[in-house]
Amino acid sequence: MKHDDPEYLHLVPPQNLEAEQAVLGSMMLESYAIEKAQELLASDDFYRDAHTVLFATMVGMAGRNEPVDLTTISEDLTRSKLLETVGGLPYLVSLLHAVPSPANIEHYARIVLKKSTRRKVIAAADQIKTLAYHDDDCEPDVLADRAAETLQGIGAETSSKGLLHIGPAAVARLEELSELSKSDEETPGIPTGIRRFDFMTGGLKRRHLYILAADTSMGKTSFALGVALNAARDNRGTIAVFSLEMSREEVVDRYCSMLTGVDLKAFDMPRLWRDDRWDEMSRGVGELQQIPLYVSDDSQPTVARIRSRSRKLAREQKGLGLIVVDYTNLVRGRDREDEQEKLRQAVEGMRSLARELNVPVLALTQLNRNLWSREDKRPILSDIYASSFIGYTADVVFFLYRPSYYARKSTVNQDGESPDDAAVETDAEIIVAKQRNGPKGNVPVAFTPKNAMYGDIDQWHENHR
Repeated sequence: MKHDDPEYLHLVPPQNLEAEQAVLGSMMLESYAIEKAQELLASDDFYRDAHTVLFATMVGMAGRNEPVDLTTISEDLTRSKLLETVGGLPYLVSLLHAVPSPANIEHYARIVLKKSTRRKVIAAADQIKTLAYHDDDCEPDVLADRAAETLQGIGAETSSKGLLHIGPAAVARLEELSELSKSDEETPGIPTGIRRFDFMTGGLKRRHLYILAADTSMGKTSFALGVALNAARDNRGTIAVFSLEMSREEVVDRYCSMLTGVDLKAFDMPRLWRDDRWDEMSRGVGELQQIPLYVSDDSQPTVARIRSRSRKLAREQKGLGLIVVDYTNLVRGRDREDEQEKLRQAVEGMRSLARELNVPVLALTQLNRNLWSREDKRPILSDIYASSFIGYTADVVFFLYRPSYYARKSTVNQDGESPDDAAVETDAEIIVAKQRNGPKGNVPVAFTPKNAMYGDIDQWHENHR
C-alpha cells in the first residue's frame, strides 16, 4: 500500500483504549501496579491525551511518596486545573471499573507498549519519507544510515531492560570464562602479534574502542595493517580495513611486502624484478586471495558511510572480527564544523560501532605538534587532538614511539640528508597511556623500516641469538 493512497491516509493509528484504561485503573487500585507500569511505559506511550495526563500525574504523585487513589488524584488534578480535561470525576470512577484484575497490569501495559511502538514506527517512516523527498544533498548511504538510526532508536527504547539482578549476569560471565579457560588462545581478544602488549591488554577485545596515535611517519598505518593481516590469517573472523590515506593498491603493496619481505621501495621498479621475486609476489597475492580481509579506500567517508558499510559486511559475513579505521582525522564531518568537533564525532561514531556490531575497533589518529617543542619526544595524551574527549571515550589509548626516527631527523650530513635507515630498530616502544580495565606502561618492540613492520622484540632476539 502506498503512503499517498487515500485509504492509508484515513487509517486510525494503532491503539487500544481498553488496555490503556486497564493500566490506569490498576495504578489507582494498587501501588505495585504503578511500579510495574513505570518499568514498561512512559506517558507518551498512551494514545489518548487524557490518559497521558493521568499517567504522568500518578507517576508524579508516587515519586513524591503521596498516596495514589481516586480522592488524591482528583484533588491533584483539580489544583492543576486538569480534572475536566481528563473527563472529570465520572471518568476517573469509570477507570476503576475498567480493570478486570490489577494483577494483570504487566499484560495490559505490554498491549499499550505494542500499540505505541507501532505508532512510533509509522512516525519514523514519515520522517524518513520527508527526508527522502526533500533532502536532495543527502548522499544515498547517509540517507540509508539515518533511516536505520531512526528505526533503531525505537528498538533501543522499547528493548530497555532497566535494572536487573546481578546474579544472572554473573552466571553468564562465569560460563564465558569457563569457555575461555578451555581455549588454546593466549589472550581473550585478537592478538596484535606483540606478545607483551597482548599480555598487558588481553588483545583487542570485542565492543572495545582502541585509539592508536603516533607522529607522522611513525608507522601507525603499518602497525594497524599488520594487526589486521595477522587476525585474518589467524581465522579471527572477517576483517574490515577503512584506508582513508592510502589507496587500495598501496595497501596491497604493504601487505605483499609484509608477506614476502620484499623492500617497499622495490614496488616502484617492478621492471628490475627477477623471476624469483615474481614467484614471491605470486605467493603473497595467492595468500591474500584466501583470507577474509576487506579494504575500502574511500578518501573522506562520513561516519555514516563507515557504519553502513560495516553493517553490510557484517550481515553478509555473519559478523566481523575487527574493524580498522586509518585514520579518524580524515573522516568527513558536517560542513562548517571545526576539526576537533569532526574528530569527536568520528571517535564517538567508532565507539558506537564497536558496541553495535560487538567487534573491536582500532582507530588511528594524528598527534598535534606539541611534542616537537619538547626535548623528550615520547607522546602523552595531551598531544592528541581533542585529547580529553578521546581519553574519556576510548577503552585503550596507545602510542608508537621510535627514538631512532627522531635521531635521524636531527642528524643530517652537509647536504641536508639523513643517514640510511637501520636494518632493524630495537629501541621502539608501544606506550599504553590509558586502559580502562588494565595497567598502563611501555612495551619494547622491533621495527623494520624496509617493510615498515613492527614485530615482537622477544621473537626478534630469539631469532638473532
